[in-house]
Amino acid sequence: MTACIEEGGGSKEELQALQEAVRASPWMAPPETLEDYRTYLGRNVIRLRFEASYTKTHLADLLHVSRPFIDRIENGSANPRLSCLHGLSLAFDTTIDELLAPPPKKHESYRRSPLGLYVE
Repeated sequence: MTACIEEGGGSKEELQALQEAVRASPWMAPPETLEDYRTYLGRNVIRLRFEASYTKTHLADLLHVSRPFIDRIENGSANPRLSCLHGLSLAFDTTIDELLAPPPKKHESYRRSPLGLYVE
């Protein structure tokens, strides 16, 4: 984008305005850290897995990964490869963008119950 501005494609003011609009947009503003992406991914995987009635073992089998890796994704400690994100998006019929986006407000409160189920 900067190359376009430098080659006469627009002014610095236009670039600054575009950058400010991107920062202000809830869809375009990136999380502050990599840990935020991991947290969002984990919460979204928990929510989508719960909604699809998948067990961790079933999801792991679909993705050809280990069950402990699914645990690490859900608790935000894994750094999955793009191929794993693609597999998750296919398994849940969603996009990678939606997997990495902040979870919907109504689903932020998913937590583990004493029986091992996720509840609101």
